[in-house]
Amino acid sequence: MHRSFTHRLKLFRRRLIADESGQDFIEYALLGAFLVVLVYGVFPVVVGGPMRTIWERVSNVITVLTGA
Repeated sequence: MHRSFTHRLKLFRRRLIADESGQDFIEYALLGAFLVVLVYGVFPVVVGGPMRTIWERVSNVITVLTGA
């Protein structure tokens, strides 16, 4: 049984390393965050208020979901 568990653990590790299903989502999220920072840096007066409101709403949702 111990050998079976070790074998399954090794297979899980290989699959975890080879799995790239969430990679695209992370890349798009980082790209979106970069664009938000870029737009906010270029046009702070125009988008400053609305962007601050959006970030506050996102922060509130994360706080509620995590219970922090």
